[in-house]
Amino acid sequence: MDPSVSSAQIRAHRIAEWFWLAAIVVALVAAVHAIYTEGWEAGRTVLIIPAVASVWYGFRRRFRKRLEKQQG
Repeated sequence: MDPSVSSAQIRAHRIAEWFWLAAIVVALVAAVHAIYTEGWEAGRTVLIIPAVASVWYGFRRRFRKRLEKQQG
């Protein structure tokens, strides 16, 4: 594997990790706001969004770790 290509891929995955972390924070703030203003029954479904963002973050992180292991 070409080292320059793999380092670019790792950098792209690291940027994607930061994106998903930011998405988790924003979604959690929105979910807490929705629960606070609309009540638990109406706002609890909004918690699905940070859960999905967390799964994507975990996927990206594991994939980056695997790339780093292959490169190293």
